[in-house]
Amino acid sequence: MMSLGDQSSIKNRCEGCNKFLLLHNKVMSCGICNRIVHAECAKYSFEYNHLDDSWHCWECADSNAKRYNPFSSLKHDQFDPTLMHESEDIIEISRILDSCQSLDSGEFKKYLKSNSVVKHSPSALFNNIDGNQSNFDYFVADLAQYSHSFSFIGLSETNTDPCNKDLFSIPGYNSTYNEKFPNKAKGTGTALYMQDCFTYKVLENVCQCSENLECLFVEITNMNSPLFIGVVYRPPNGSKTVAIAELNKKIQQLPSKRVIILGDFNDDLFKQDSHELETTMYSNNMIPLISLATHFKPGCNPSLIDNIFTNSTENLITAGVLASGVSHHHPIFCFLDDTIPNEKQKSSYEIPKYDYSETNIDKFYKDTEEVSHKTHVYCLQSFEKFIEEIKENIDKNFLPMTKSSRNQKETYFLTPGLHQE
Repeated sequence: MMSLGDQSSIKNRCEGCNKFLLLHNKVMSCGICNRIVHAECAKYSFEYNHLDDSWHCWECADSNAKRYNPFSSLKHDQFDPTLMHESEDIIEISRILDSCQSLDSGEFKKYLKSNSVVKHSPSALFNNIDGNQSNFDYFVADLAQYSHSFSFIGLSETNTDPCNKDLFSIPGYNSTYNEKFPNKAKGTGTALYMQDCFTYKVLENVCQCSENLECLFVEITNMNSPLFIGVVYRPPNGSKTVAIAELNKKIQQLPSKRVIILGDFNDDLFKQDSHELETTMYSNNMIPLISLATHFKPGCNPSLIDNIFTNSTENLITAGVLASGVSHHHPIFCFLDDTIPNEKQKSSYEIPKYDYSETNIDKFYKDTEEVSHKTHVYCLQSFEKFIEEIKENIDKNFLPMTKSSRNQKETYFLTPGLHQE
């Protein structure tokens, strides 16, 4: 072993000032690459990462994806039996946060293929869509590349009233929309989509839409045990303190188990000033499942403002971030160890409600022309009759033929041109 008298310096140079690192010098080591510099030089080339209580050089800080896990550096006394239960809980939460992953469409499909159980388990997805009118169609198309129908889809910033929700439908899903904040055109509105096989009821007493907090909650009633799912959105221009207090009251109205909260909380867990949200959620046993960045805005550092919280981590299979999106927010997801109801599931995709093929549209135009020529007297009674005939033409031309109808018409596949021949 080398003594202080044998050598007066460590044979390394500080990468900050390029001077030798002496044994009596105060030094700083990068928690990732172990690069060593003088403590004084660290001021200009290192940064503190409060997420894991360590110092990183700027090069590693830039290249290493941030991960939220305030429990990773906590130590426990393995010989103190009074802390055993608390230690196990902390270890489990830390494991959940460390296992959160970011997946592109190829990686996601590969994961589904290698995990047959996951494929048939309930799943939830959330995305801040930043306006249905501009992004909804792109959102549905983007989601299709993952080749998976999520059981529940939560959206925020829909900018859509409940009366217009049918303009934004997803085949195979039912939806419920919360009210928008009055006189606000953008940055408001929450929605939940549930696959047809699920029955649900809206929990009106837990829903709200204020200038500080918007939330929408439903109870899924036809699973092995009721499941409670909510979407939360905190407008950034409202009071964060008031919003968190309101959210705390809502959570306390919900059961102590089987609750999932999806949302954009506009509170970056990568930053130290998020302690108010953390304290509220952890004190209600609501554990975050997402630990990687979810919000990527040009000119800004990636942030973790979207998350999924649950008070039943024992039912979690996996959670993560999808590496694409239609807004600055990337979709986040989780899979649950539970059973999807079989009722309605087989029939939900058999026959679409309407078939808007080009041929059917042409027929509808032709029939509508005939109806319009019949109407000569312009009065309320004639107008109502006109509307009824239009409705009949819609059903006549766009409702798909039933199986029995197709059997009666053996040449239904022939085109009009072939029929004429």
